[in-house]
Amino acid sequence: MQYAESLDAVVQECRFLLGRTAFGSLLPDLGRSIPPLGYLEFMDTTRHRAMLGYPIDRGAQQLSDLHRLVVSELGRCLADPDHAEDASALGAEQLSSDPYVRTLTDLLVRASAQGDRLHLDGILWIEIARTVAAILNNDAGIVDDLRRHVPLEAAKGEKYLVDLLRLKGTQPAQHARVKNRILRSLLARNDFAISSVSEVVGDVYSSPLYRALVSNRLPFTEKPDGLYAFFDLKELFAVLDFTIDRETWTQLHGVLSGAAQVAYERVGSGQGGAADRYLVETFVTDELLEKAGRLEIADPDSTIGDPDDFAGRVAWLLCVQPAAAEYLLAHIDQIGDPKALAKKLSLDKELTRRIRNPKELRPLAGPFIEVCRTLLKWDFFNTLASFLRAVERDPTGRLTHDGNSLRSSVVAVDLTPGRELYSPRRHGTAVFLQIADFTRKAGELLGEQSDSDFVSLCIQSLMQIRRTIGVLRGEPRYFADGLLVDSFPRALDALRYVALFRAAFERNRHVRSRPWEDARANPFAEELRVGLGTGDYFEVTIPGGGLTDQAPTEPHPVGQVMDPGPAARRGTKRHPRGRRDRGVRPPPRVPDPGRPCPT
Repeated sequence: MQYAESLDAVVQECRFLLGRTAFGSLLPDLGRSIPPLGYLEFMDTTRHRAMLGYPIDRGAQQLSDLHRLVVSELGRCLADPDHAEDASALGAEQLSSDPYVRTLTDLLVRASAQGDRLHLDGILWIEIARTVAAILNNDAGIVDDLRRHVPLEAAKGEKYLVDLLRLKGTQPAQHARVKNRILRSLLARNDFAISSVSEVVGDVYSSPLYRALVSNRLPFTEKPDGLYAFFDLKELFAVLDFTIDRETWTQLHGVLSGAAQVAYERVGSGQGGAADRYLVETFVTDELLEKAGRLEIADPDSTIGDPDDFAGRVAWLLCVQPAAAEYLLAHIDQIGDPKALAKKLSLDKELTRRIRNPKELRPLAGPFIEVCRTLLKWDFFNTLASFLRAVERDPTGRLTHDGNSLRSSVVAVDLTPGRELYSPRRHGTAVFLQIADFTRKAGELLGEQSDSDFVSLCIQSLMQIRRTIGVLRGEPRYFADGLLVDSFPRALDALRYVALFRAAFERNRHVRSRPWEDARANPFAEELRVGLGTGDYFEVTIPGGGLTDQAPTEPHPVGQVMDPGPAARRGTKRHPRGRRDRGVRPPPRVPDPGRPCPT
Protein backbone atom coordinates (compact mmCIF):
# COMPACT_ATOMS: atom_id res chain seq x y z
CA MET A 1 0.00 0.00 0.00
CA GLN A 2 1.32 3.46 -0.87
CA TYR A 3 2.27 6.05 1.77
CA ALA A 4 -0.60 8.42 1.00
CA GLU A 5 -3.19 5.63 1.07
CA SER A 6 -1.81 4.29 4.36
CA LEU A 7 -1.91 7.72 5.95
CA ASP A 8 -5.49 8.26 4.78
CA ALA A 9 -6.52 4.91 6.27
CA VAL A 10 -5.01 5.75 9.67
CA VAL A 11 -6.41 9.28 9.80
CA GLN A 12 -9.85 7.98 8.89
CA GLU A 13 -9.84 5.76 11.99
CA CYS A 14 -8.74 8.53 14.37
CA ARG A 15 -11.34 9.66 16.91
CA PHE A 16 -10.34 13.31 17.32
CA LEU A 17 -8.02 14.12 14.40
CA LEU A 18 -9.79 15.39 11.28
CA GLY A 19 -8.26 14.68 7.90
CA ARG A 20 -4.93 14.93 6.13
CA THR A 21 -4.83 18.73 6.38
CA ALA A 22 -5.10 18.59 10.17
CA PHE A 23 -2.44 15.88 10.27
CA GLY A 24 -0.12 18.00 8.13
CA SER A 25 -0.46 20.99 10.44
CA LEU A 26 0.28 18.86 13.52
CA LEU A 27 3.04 16.59 12.20
CA PRO A 28 4.25 18.20 8.97
CA ASP A 29 7.45 16.14 8.66
CA LEU A 30 5.98 12.75 9.47
CA GLY A 31 3.86 11.87 6.44
CA ARG A 32 6.52 9.89 4.59
CA SER A 33 7.83 8.22 7.76
CA ILE A 34 4.63 6.29 8.42
CA PRO A 35 5.14 2.58 7.66
CA PRO A 36 2.99 1.60 4.65
CA LEU A 37 0.10 -0.63 5.63
CA GLY A 38 -0.26 -4.12 4.24
CA TYR A 39 -3.17 -6.50 3.75
CA LEU A 40 -3.80 -9.55 5.88
CA GLU A 41 -5.58 -11.87 3.46
CA PHE A 42 -7.35 -14.87 4.97
CA MET A 43 -7.56 -18.36 3.57
CA ASP A 44 -11.22 -18.69 4.55
CA THR A 45 -12.79 -15.88 2.54
CA THR A 46 -16.30 -16.90 3.59
CA ARG A 47 -15.59 -15.54 7.09
CA HIS A 48 -12.91 -12.93 6.35
CA ARG A 49 -11.54 -11.32 3.24
CA ALA A 50 -8.72 -9.03 4.25
CA MET A 51 -7.82 -6.37 6.77
CA LEU A 52 -5.33 -3.55 6.76
CA GLY A 53 -2.53 -3.62 9.25
CA TYR A 54 1.01 -4.41 10.22
CA PRO A 55 1.28 -8.18 10.67
CA ILE A 56 3.84 -8.65 13.42
CA ASP A 57 5.24 -11.82 14.97
CA ARG A 58 6.17 -10.56 18.43
CA GLY A 59 9.51 -12.01 19.41
CA ALA A 60 9.65 -13.66 22.83
CA GLN A 61 13.18 -12.39 23.46
CA GLN A 62 12.35 -8.76 22.73
CA LEU A 63 9.22 -8.92 24.89
CA SER A 64 11.08 -10.67 27.72
CA ASP A 65 13.82 -8.05 27.79
CA LEU A 66 11.33 -5.19 27.66
CA HIS A 67 9.07 -6.67 30.35
CA ARG A 68 12.04 -7.38 32.60
CA LEU A 69 13.40 -3.84 32.23
CA VAL A 70 10.07 -2.13 32.99
CA VAL A 71 9.19 -4.44 35.89
CA SER A 72 12.65 -4.11 37.44
CA GLU A 73 12.63 -0.33 37.27
CA LEU A 74 9.03 -0.24 38.53
CA GLY A 75 10.04 -2.26 41.60
CA ARG A 76 12.86 0.16 42.41
CA CYS A 77 10.58 3.20 42.08
CA LEU A 78 7.89 1.69 44.29
CA ALA A 79 10.41 0.62 46.94
CA ASP A 80 12.04 4.05 47.08
CA PRO A 81 9.87 7.12 46.33
CA ASP A 82 13.04 9.11 45.66
CA HIS A 83 14.60 6.57 43.30
CA ALA A 84 15.47 7.84 39.85
CA GLU A 85 18.06 6.11 37.72
CA ASP A 86 20.91 8.45 36.83
CA ALA A 87 20.83 7.98 33.07
CA SER A 88 23.89 10.20 32.58
CA ALA A 89 25.95 7.82 34.75
CA LEU A 90 25.19 4.79 32.59
CA GLY A 91 28.44 3.86 30.88
CA ALA A 92 28.92 2.36 27.43
CA GLU A 93 30.15 -0.93 28.91
CA GLN A 94 27.10 -1.25 31.15
CA LEU A 95 24.64 -0.34 28.41
CA SER A 96 26.23 -2.53 25.76
CA SER A 97 25.75 -5.55 28.03
CA ASP A 98 22.13 -4.67 28.83
CA PRO A 99 19.92 -7.43 27.33
CA TYR A 100 17.24 -4.98 26.21
CA VAL A 101 19.81 -2.74 24.48
CA ARG A 102 21.44 -5.66 22.70
CA THR A 103 18.13 -7.04 21.43
CA LEU A 104 16.87 -3.61 20.36
CA THR A 105 20.12 -2.76 18.57
CA ASP A 106 20.01 -6.04 16.67
CA LEU A 107 16.43 -5.39 15.56
CA LEU A 108 17.22 -1.81 14.49
CA VAL A 109 20.24 -2.91 12.48
CA ARG A 110 18.18 -5.57 10.71
CA ALA A 111 15.46 -3.00 10.05
CA SER A 112 18.07 -0.66 8.54
CA ALA A 113 19.28 -3.49 6.31
CA GLN A 114 15.84 -3.55 4.71
CA GLY A 115 16.08 0.13 3.74
CA ASP A 116 13.71 2.89 4.72
CA ARG A 117 10.98 2.31 2.16
CA LEU A 118 8.99 0.08 4.55
CA HIS A 119 10.06 1.89 7.76
CA LEU A 120 10.28 -1.38 9.67
CA ASP A 121 11.98 0.46 12.54
CA GLY A 122 8.82 2.55 12.85
CA ILE A 123 6.76 -0.60 13.39
CA LEU A 124 9.24 -1.66 16.09
CA TRP A 125 9.00 1.70 17.91
CA ILE A 126 5.20 1.59 17.81
CA GLU A 127 5.28 -1.93 19.27
CA ILE A 128 7.62 -0.86 22.08
CA ALA A 129 5.45 2.14 22.99
CA ARG A 130 2.31 0.00 22.93
CA THR A 131 3.88 -2.67 25.14
CA VAL A 132 5.17 -0.18 27.72
CA ALA A 133 1.77 1.54 27.91
CA ALA A 134 0.08 -1.85 28.37
CA ILE A 135 2.39 -2.71 31.29
CA LEU A 136 2.10 0.64 33.04
CA ASN A 137 -1.69 0.56 32.77
CA ASN A 138 -2.07 -3.11 33.74
CA ASP A 139 -4.03 -3.87 30.58
CA ALA A 140 -6.05 -7.03 30.27
CA GLY A 141 -3.78 -9.94 29.47
CA ILE A 142 -0.59 -8.26 30.66
CA VAL A 143 -0.32 -10.63 33.63
CA ASP A 144 -0.44 -13.60 31.25
CA ASP A 145 2.30 -11.94 29.20
CA LEU A 146 4.46 -11.56 32.32
CA ARG A 147 4.01 -15.22 33.19
CA ARG A 148 4.88 -16.23 29.65
CA HIS A 149 7.87 -13.97 29.02
CA VAL A 150 9.40 -13.41 32.49
CA PRO A 151 8.18 -16.38 34.57
CA LEU A 152 10.79 -15.89 37.30
CA GLU A 153 9.79 -12.25 37.83
CA ALA A 154 6.07 -12.68 37.12
CA ALA A 155 4.94 -12.90 40.76
CA LYS A 156 6.82 -9.73 41.70
CA GLY A 157 5.60 -8.05 38.53
CA GLU A 158 1.97 -8.76 39.36
CA LYS A 159 2.42 -7.26 42.82
CA TYR A 160 4.15 -4.18 41.39
CA LEU A 161 1.31 -3.59 38.94
CA VAL A 162 -1.29 -3.78 41.71
CA ASP A 163 0.75 -1.37 43.83
CA LEU A 164 1.11 1.01 40.89
CA LEU A 165 -2.66 0.95 40.32
CA ARG A 166 -3.26 1.64 44.01
CA LEU A 167 -0.78 4.53 43.87
CA LYS A 168 -2.77 6.05 41.00
CA GLY A 169 -5.79 6.37 43.28
CA THR A 170 -4.01 7.53 46.44
CA GLN A 171 -1.07 9.59 45.16
CA PRO A 172 -1.63 10.54 41.52
CA ALA A 173 1.37 12.88 41.43
CA GLN A 174 3.71 10.13 42.65
CA HIS A 175 2.10 7.71 40.19
CA ALA A 176 2.94 10.07 37.32
CA ARG A 177 6.51 10.49 38.61
CA VAL A 178 7.00 6.72 38.64
CA LYS A 179 5.86 6.43 35.03
CA ASN A 180 8.12 9.27 33.96
CA ARG A 181 11.13 7.75 35.72
CA ILE A 182 10.56 4.38 34.09
CA LEU A 183 10.20 6.08 30.74
CA ARG A 184 13.42 8.04 31.29
CA SER A 185 15.35 4.81 31.92
CA LEU A 186 13.84 3.25 28.81
CA LEU A 187 14.61 6.24 26.59
CA ALA A 188 18.22 6.37 27.79
CA ARG A 189 18.70 2.79 26.59
CA ASN A 190 16.90 3.57 23.34
CA ASP A 191 19.26 6.49 22.72
CA PHE A 192 22.31 4.29 23.25
CA ALA A 193 20.91 1.67 20.86
CA ILE A 194 20.27 4.39 18.27
CA SER A 195 23.85 5.66 18.51
CA SER A 196 25.12 2.08 18.19
CA VAL A 197 23.09 1.58 15.02
CA SER A 198 24.61 4.72 13.52
CA GLU A 199 28.06 3.16 13.91
CA VAL A 200 26.97 0.06 11.99
CA VAL A 201 25.06 1.62 9.10
CA GLY A 202 27.70 4.27 8.48
CA ASP A 203 25.25 7.14 8.72
CA VAL A 204 23.34 8.94 11.42
CA TYR A 205 20.34 6.77 12.19
CA SER A 206 17.25 8.82 12.88
CA SER A 207 13.58 7.95 13.00
CA PRO A 208 11.15 10.90 12.73
CA LEU A 209 8.37 8.67 14.00
CA TYR A 210 10.31 7.73 17.13
CA ARG A 211 11.19 11.36 17.82
CA ALA A 212 7.53 12.31 17.51
CA LEU A 213 6.48 9.48 19.85
CA VAL A 214 9.01 10.57 22.48
CA SER A 215 8.05 14.23 22.12
CA ASN A 216 4.42 13.37 22.80
CA ARG A 217 5.22 10.76 25.50
CA LEU A 218 1.57 9.75 25.89
CA PRO A 219 1.84 6.65 23.61
CA PHE A 220 4.23 5.21 26.23
CA THR A 221 2.15 6.10 29.29
CA GLU A 222 -1.57 6.41 28.55
CA LYS A 223 -4.29 3.82 28.27
CA PRO A 224 -6.54 4.49 25.24
CA ASP A 225 -9.79 4.13 27.18
CA GLY A 226 -8.66 6.79 29.62
CA LEU A 227 -8.93 9.43 26.90
CA TYR A 228 -11.36 7.85 24.45
CA ALA A 229 -14.10 6.61 26.73
CA PHE A 230 -13.75 8.57 29.95
CA PHE A 231 -11.61 11.53 28.86
CA ASP A 232 -9.67 11.40 32.11
CA LEU A 233 -7.11 14.20 31.83
CA LYS A 234 -5.59 13.78 35.30
CA GLU A 235 -2.77 11.60 34.00
CA LEU A 236 -2.25 13.82 30.98
CA PHE A 237 -1.56 16.90 33.07
CA ALA A 238 0.44 14.93 35.64
CA VAL A 239 2.77 13.32 33.08
CA LEU A 240 3.28 16.42 30.91
CA ASP A 241 4.11 19.94 32.00
CA PHE A 242 1.69 22.48 30.56
CA THR A 243 1.48 26.17 31.35
CA ILE A 244 -2.24 25.76 31.99
CA ASP A 245 -3.69 23.61 34.76
CA ARG A 246 -6.29 20.91 34.23
CA GLU A 247 -9.15 22.77 35.95
CA THR A 248 -8.68 25.90 33.85
CA TRP A 249 -8.38 23.92 30.62
CA THR A 250 -11.48 21.87 31.41
CA GLN A 251 -13.57 24.89 32.32
CA LEU A 252 -12.41 26.77 29.24
CA HIS A 253 -13.21 23.80 27.02
CA GLY A 254 -16.66 23.72 28.60
CA VAL A 255 -17.15 27.42 27.83
CA LEU A 256 -16.11 26.98 24.20
CA SER A 257 -18.25 23.85 23.80
CA GLY A 258 -21.28 25.61 25.24
CA ALA A 259 -20.84 28.57 22.91
CA ALA A 260 -20.20 26.31 19.90
CA GLN A 261 -23.33 24.29 20.60
CA VAL A 262 -25.45 27.45 20.77
CA ALA A 263 -23.95 28.66 17.48
CA TYR A 264 -24.51 25.29 15.78
CA GLU A 265 -28.16 25.20 16.88
CA ARG A 266 -28.75 28.82 15.89
CA VAL A 267 -27.40 28.27 12.39
CA GLY A 268 -29.44 25.08 12.08
CA SER A 269 -32.59 27.04 12.85
CA GLY A 270 -31.62 29.89 10.50
CA GLN A 271 -31.10 32.41 13.30
CA GLY A 272 -27.32 32.55 13.59
CA GLY A 273 -25.34 35.75 13.27
CA ALA A 274 -22.25 36.33 11.13
CA ALA A 275 -19.84 34.89 13.70
CA ASP A 276 -22.06 31.83 14.18
CA ARG A 277 -22.30 31.16 10.45
CA TYR A 278 -18.57 31.56 9.91
CA LEU A 279 -17.81 29.10 12.72
CA VAL A 280 -20.19 26.46 11.39
CA GLU A 281 -19.51 26.92 7.69
CA THR A 282 -15.73 26.96 8.14
CA PHE A 283 -15.06 24.38 10.82
CA VAL A 284 -18.05 22.02 10.94
CA THR A 285 -16.98 19.79 8.05
CA ASP A 286 -18.52 16.55 6.85
CA GLU A 287 -15.67 14.63 8.47
CA LEU A 288 -16.26 16.34 11.81
CA LEU A 289 -19.95 15.46 11.63
CA GLU A 290 -19.14 11.84 10.78
CA LYS A 291 -16.68 11.48 13.66
CA ALA A 292 -18.98 13.31 16.06
CA GLY A 293 -21.65 10.73 15.20
CA ARG A 294 -19.45 7.88 16.46
CA LEU A 295 -17.97 9.78 19.38
CA GLU A 296 -18.62 8.15 22.75
CA ILE A 297 -17.20 10.25 25.55
CA ALA A 298 -18.17 9.90 29.20
CA ASP A 299 -16.46 13.09 30.28
CA PRO A 300 -16.94 13.60 34.03
CA ASP A 301 -16.29 17.32 33.56
CA SER A 302 -18.39 17.59 30.41
CA THR A 303 -20.80 20.45 30.01
CA ILE A 304 -22.41 19.30 26.78
CA GLY A 305 -25.43 17.89 28.56
CA ASP A 306 -26.97 14.70 27.27
CA PRO A 307 -24.23 12.64 25.56
CA ASP A 308 -26.85 11.50 23.04
CA ASP A 309 -27.30 15.10 21.97
CA PHE A 310 -25.67 15.27 18.53
CA ALA A 311 -25.18 19.05 18.69
CA GLY A 312 -23.31 18.58 21.97
CA ARG A 313 -21.02 15.99 20.38
CA VAL A 314 -20.29 18.29 17.46
CA ALA A 315 -19.46 21.16 19.81
CA TRP A 316 -17.30 18.96 22.06
CA LEU A 317 -15.21 17.65 19.15
CA LEU A 318 -15.04 21.06 17.50
CA CYS A 319 -13.40 22.57 20.57
CA VAL A 320 -10.39 20.26 20.53
CA GLN A 321 -9.53 21.39 17.00
CA PRO A 322 -6.83 24.10 17.26
CA ALA A 323 -8.14 26.38 14.48
CA ALA A 324 -11.75 26.26 15.69
CA ALA A 325 -10.70 26.78 19.31
CA GLU A 326 -8.60 29.78 18.32
CA TYR A 327 -11.55 31.33 16.49
CA LEU A 328 -13.89 30.73 19.43
CA LEU A 329 -11.43 32.23 21.91
CA ALA A 330 -11.21 35.37 19.79
CA HIS A 331 -14.98 35.75 19.26
CA ILE A 332 -16.52 34.23 22.38
CA ASP A 333 -18.38 37.47 23.14
CA GLN A 334 -20.09 37.36 19.71
CA ILE A 335 -20.98 33.65 19.78
CA GLY A 336 -21.99 32.78 23.32
CA ASP A 337 -23.61 34.53 26.24
CA PRO A 338 -20.70 34.90 28.69
CA LYS A 339 -22.91 35.66 31.67
CA ALA A 340 -25.20 32.68 31.04
CA LEU A 341 -22.26 30.34 30.41
CA ALA A 342 -20.49 31.45 33.58
CA LYS A 343 -23.60 30.80 35.63
CA LYS A 344 -24.32 27.45 33.99
CA LEU A 345 -20.77 26.16 34.42
CA SER A 346 -20.16 27.62 37.89
CA LEU A 347 -16.96 29.24 36.74
CA ASP A 348 -14.58 30.89 39.17
CA LYS A 349 -14.58 34.68 39.24
CA GLU A 350 -11.28 35.04 37.37
CA LEU A 351 -12.38 32.99 34.36
CA THR A 352 -15.83 34.61 34.43
CA ARG A 353 -14.18 38.00 34.13
CA ARG A 354 -11.96 36.84 31.28
CA ILE A 355 -14.63 35.33 29.05
CA ARG A 356 -16.51 38.62 29.01
CA ASN A 357 -13.61 40.17 27.15
CA PRO A 358 -11.77 38.12 24.47
CA LYS A 359 -8.60 40.17 25.04
CA GLU A 360 -8.43 38.72 28.54
CA LEU A 361 -8.44 35.19 27.08
CA ARG A 362 -5.45 35.73 24.79
CA PRO A 363 -2.85 34.63 27.39
CA LEU A 364 -4.76 31.34 27.75
CA ALA A 365 -5.18 30.70 24.03
CA GLY A 366 -1.69 29.33 23.40
CA PRO A 367 -1.60 26.95 26.40
CA PHE A 368 -5.16 25.77 25.71
CA ILE A 369 -4.39 24.99 22.07
CA GLU A 370 -1.13 23.24 23.01
CA VAL A 371 -3.13 20.73 25.07
CA CYS A 372 -5.46 20.22 22.09
CA ARG A 373 -2.51 19.55 19.80
CA THR A 374 -1.06 17.06 22.28
CA LEU A 375 -4.37 15.20 22.41
CA LEU A 376 -4.66 15.06 18.62
CA LYS A 377 -1.11 13.75 18.22
CA TRP A 378 -1.74 11.06 20.82
CA ASP A 379 -4.94 10.15 18.98
CA PHE A 380 -2.98 9.60 15.77
CA PHE A 381 -0.21 7.56 17.41
CA ASN A 382 -2.69 5.42 19.31
CA THR A 383 -4.68 4.79 16.15
CA LEU A 384 -1.48 3.86 14.34
CA ALA A 385 -0.69 1.34 17.08
CA SER A 386 -4.14 -0.20 16.70
CA PHE A 387 -3.09 -1.41 13.22
CA LEU A 388 -0.51 -3.78 14.73
CA ARG A 389 -1.89 -7.28 14.06
CA ALA A 390 -0.29 -10.02 16.13
CA VAL A 391 0.29 -13.18 14.08
CA GLU A 392 1.50 -16.64 15.06
CA ARG A 393 2.74 -19.70 13.20
CA ASP A 394 0.77 -22.94 13.25
CA PRO A 395 2.55 -26.35 13.25
CA THR A 396 2.83 -26.21 9.46
CA GLY A 397 4.54 -22.81 9.56
CA ARG A 398 1.57 -20.91 8.13
CA LEU A 399 0.79 -17.52 9.67
CA THR A 400 -2.46 -17.14 11.59
CA HIS A 401 -4.28 -14.16 13.07
CA ASP A 402 -6.83 -14.77 15.84
CA GLY A 403 -6.82 -18.44 14.91
CA ASN A 404 -7.56 -17.82 11.22
CA SER A 405 -5.04 -18.91 8.61
CA LEU A 406 -3.51 -16.25 6.37
CA ARG A 407 -2.48 -16.58 2.76
CA SER A 408 1.16 -17.26 1.95
CA SER A 409 1.43 -13.79 0.36
CA VAL A 410 1.24 -12.17 3.83
CA VAL A 411 4.71 -11.19 5.08
CA ALA A 412 5.04 -10.45 8.79
CA VAL A 413 7.61 -8.42 10.68
CA ASP A 414 9.32 -11.10 12.75
CA LEU A 415 10.93 -9.86 15.97
CA THR A 416 12.35 -13.26 16.87
CA PRO A 417 16.19 -13.25 16.98
CA GLY A 418 17.78 -15.50 14.41
CA ARG A 419 14.94 -15.16 11.91
CA GLU A 420 14.56 -12.81 8.98
CA LEU A 421 13.05 -9.57 10.19
CA TYR A 422 11.18 -9.19 6.92
CA SER A 423 11.58 -11.72 4.14
CA PRO A 424 12.50 -10.22 0.74
CA ARG A 425 11.20 -13.29 -1.09
CA ARG A 426 8.10 -12.68 -3.14
CA HIS A 427 5.97 -14.37 -5.74
CA GLY A 428 4.21 -12.19 -8.25
CA THR A 429 3.72 -11.06 -11.81
CA ALA A 430 5.59 -8.28 -13.56
CA VAL A 431 3.96 -6.26 -16.33
CA PHE A 432 6.15 -4.69 -19.00
CA LEU A 433 4.51 -1.97 -21.10
CA GLN A 434 6.48 -0.13 -23.74
CA ILE A 435 5.24 2.86 -25.71
CA ALA A 436 7.07 2.55 -29.01
CA ASP A 437 9.44 5.33 -30.01
CA PHE A 438 8.49 7.32 -26.93
CA THR A 439 11.79 9.10 -26.29
CA ARG A 440 12.50 10.11 -29.89
CA LYS A 441 9.03 11.56 -30.31
CA ALA A 442 9.17 13.34 -26.97
CA GLY A 443 12.49 14.90 -27.95
CA GLU A 444 11.11 16.11 -31.27
CA LEU A 445 7.79 17.40 -29.93
CA LEU A 446 9.04 19.14 -26.82
CA GLY A 447 10.98 21.77 -28.69
CA GLU A 448 10.83 25.44 -27.86
CA GLN A 449 8.15 26.12 -30.51
CA SER A 450 5.97 23.11 -29.65
CA ASP A 451 2.66 22.99 -27.85
CA SER A 452 4.14 21.39 -24.74
CA ASP A 453 0.80 21.46 -22.91
CA PHE A 454 -0.77 19.29 -25.62
CA VAL A 455 2.20 16.92 -25.61
CA SER A 456 1.94 16.55 -21.83
CA LEU A 457 -1.81 16.02 -22.09
CA CYS A 458 -1.24 13.20 -24.59
CA ILE A 459 1.23 11.48 -22.26
CA GLN A 460 -1.04 11.93 -19.25
CA SER A 461 -4.00 10.40 -21.08
CA LEU A 462 -1.99 7.25 -21.82
CA MET A 463 -0.69 6.95 -18.26
CA GLN A 464 -3.95 7.64 -16.42
CA ILE A 465 -4.55 3.99 -15.48
CA ARG A 466 -1.21 3.87 -13.70
CA ARG A 467 -2.46 6.43 -11.19
CA THR A 468 -4.95 3.84 -9.91
CA ILE A 469 -2.53 0.92 -9.86
CA GLY A 470 -2.97 0.64 -6.09
CA VAL A 471 -6.61 -0.38 -6.55
CA LEU A 472 -5.34 -3.60 -8.14
CA ARG A 473 -2.71 -4.03 -5.42
CA GLY A 474 0.09 -3.25 -7.86
CA GLU A 475 3.25 -1.20 -7.40
CA PRO A 476 4.99 1.02 -9.98
CA ARG A 477 8.56 -0.19 -10.38
CA TYR A 478 10.26 1.53 -13.27
CA PHE A 479 9.85 4.02 -16.08
CA ALA A 480 12.43 5.12 -18.65
CA ASP A 481 12.78 5.03 -22.46
CA GLY A 482 9.02 4.64 -22.70
CA LEU A 483 9.19 1.38 -20.74
CA LEU A 484 7.01 0.84 -17.67
CA VAL A 485 7.58 -2.04 -15.29
CA ASP A 486 4.93 -2.70 -12.64
CA SER A 487 4.43 -5.68 -10.33
CA PHE A 488 1.38 -7.41 -8.86
CA PRO A 489 1.04 -10.13 -6.20
CA ARG A 490 -1.66 -11.87 -8.29
CA ALA A 491 -1.49 -12.71 -11.99
CA LEU A 492 -5.22 -11.99 -12.37
CA ASP A 493 -4.72 -8.41 -11.20
CA ALA A 494 -1.81 -8.04 -13.62
CA LEU A 495 -4.02 -9.18 -16.51
CA ARG A 496 -6.75 -6.75 -15.48
CA TYR A 497 -4.21 -3.94 -15.38
CA VAL A 498 -2.96 -4.79 -18.87
CA ALA A 499 -6.53 -4.85 -20.19
CA LEU A 500 -7.31 -1.47 -18.62
CA PHE A 501 -4.07 0.07 -19.84
CA ARG A 502 -4.60 -1.16 -23.39
CA ALA A 503 -8.21 0.07 -23.36
CA ALA A 504 -7.03 3.52 -22.25
CA PHE A 505 -4.34 3.44 -24.93
CA GLU A 506 -6.91 2.73 -27.66
CA ARG A 507 -9.37 5.24 -26.23
CA ASN A 508 -6.80 8.02 -26.29
CA ARG A 509 -5.39 7.62 -29.80
CA HIS A 510 -6.96 11.03 -30.39
CA VAL A 511 -6.97 13.82 -27.81
CA ARG A 512 -8.91 17.07 -27.71
CA SER A 513 -6.68 19.94 -26.65
CA ARG A 514 -9.69 22.22 -26.07
CA PRO A 515 -13.33 21.35 -25.36
CA TRP A 516 -14.46 23.21 -28.49
CA GLU A 517 -11.73 21.93 -30.84
CA ASP A 518 -11.56 18.76 -32.91
CA ALA A 519 -9.56 15.86 -31.55
CA ARG A 520 -5.95 15.57 -32.71
CA ALA A 521 -3.90 12.45 -33.19
CA ASN A 522 -1.95 11.40 -30.12
CA PRO A 523 1.64 11.07 -31.40
CA PHE A 524 2.55 8.57 -28.68
CA ALA A 525 -0.37 6.20 -29.26
CA GLU A 526 1.09 4.45 -32.29
CA GLU A 527 1.98 1.10 -30.77
CA LEU A 528 1.97 -0.51 -27.32
CA ARG A 529 4.09 -3.55 -26.54
CA VAL A 530 3.08 -5.77 -23.64
CA GLY A 531 4.96 -8.48 -21.75
CA LEU A 532 4.19 -10.49 -18.63
CA GLY A 533 6.43 -12.54 -16.34
CA THR A 534 5.37 -14.58 -13.32
CA GLY A 535 7.65 -16.17 -10.72
CA ASP A 536 9.65 -15.74 -7.55
CA TYR A 537 11.90 -12.77 -6.96
CA PHE A 538 13.78 -10.83 -4.30
CA GLU A 539 12.78 -7.29 -3.39
CA VAL A 540 15.74 -5.41 -1.95
CA THR A 541 15.68 -1.68 -1.28
CA ILE A 542 18.56 0.60 -2.22
CA PRO A 543 18.71 4.36 -1.56
CA GLY A 544 18.52 7.00 -4.26
CA GLY A 545 17.91 6.62 -7.99
CA GLY A 546 14.54 5.28 -8.90
CA LEU A 547 11.70 6.22 -11.14
CA THR A 548 11.58 9.42 -13.12
CA ASP A 549 7.90 9.79 -12.29
CA GLN A 550 8.35 9.81 -8.51
CA ALA A 551 10.13 12.05 -6.02
CA PRO A 552 13.90 11.46 -6.28
CA THR A 553 14.27 11.54 -2.51
CA GLU A 554 12.19 8.40 -2.07
CA PRO A 555 14.08 5.09 -1.99
CA HIS A 556 12.72 2.37 -4.25
CA PRO A 557 12.92 -1.40 -4.55
CA VAL A 558 15.89 -2.53 -6.60
CA GLY A 559 13.59 -3.66 -9.40
CA GLN A 560 12.79 -0.01 -10.01
CA VAL A 561 16.33 0.95 -10.93
CA MET A 562 17.52 -2.16 -12.77
CA ASP A 563 17.55 -2.78 -16.50
CA PRO A 564 14.92 -5.53 -16.86
CA GLY A 565 16.90 -6.91 -19.80
CA PRO A 566 15.48 -9.60 -22.07
CA ALA A 567 12.61 -10.31 -19.66
CA ALA A 568 11.08 -6.95 -20.53
CA ARG A 569 10.84 -7.89 -24.17
CA ARG A 570 9.74 -11.49 -23.75
CA GLY A 571 6.49 -12.07 -25.58
CA THR A 572 6.45 -8.57 -27.10
CA LYS A 573 6.15 -7.54 -30.69
CA ARG A 574 9.19 -5.79 -32.14
CA HIS A 575 8.58 -2.41 -33.70
CA PRO A 576 9.24 -2.54 -37.47
CA ARG A 577 11.72 0.33 -37.20
CA GLY A 578 13.49 -1.25 -34.24
CA ARG A 579 14.03 0.42 -30.89
CA ARG A 580 14.81 4.07 -31.36
CA ASP A 581 14.19 5.33 -27.82
CA ARG A 582 17.13 7.61 -27.16
CA GLY A 583 17.73 10.72 -25.14
CA VAL A 584 16.56 9.41 -21.75
CA ARG A 585 19.27 8.30 -19.35
CA PRO A 586 19.14 4.50 -18.98
CA PRO A 587 18.79 3.06 -15.49
CA PRO A 588 22.07 2.40 -13.69
CA ARG A 589 23.22 -1.18 -13.36
CA VAL A 590 23.56 -2.54 -9.87
CA PRO A 591 24.78 -5.89 -8.52
CA ASP A 592 22.15 -8.59 -8.87
CA PRO A 593 20.92 -9.48 -5.33
CA GLY A 594 19.02 -12.49 -6.61
CA ARG A 595 16.17 -12.11 -9.03
CA PRO A 596 15.01 -8.51 -8.57
CA CYS A 597 12.17 -8.67 -11.07
CA PRO A 598 9.62 -11.46 -11.52
CA THR A 599 10.76 -13.64 -14.44
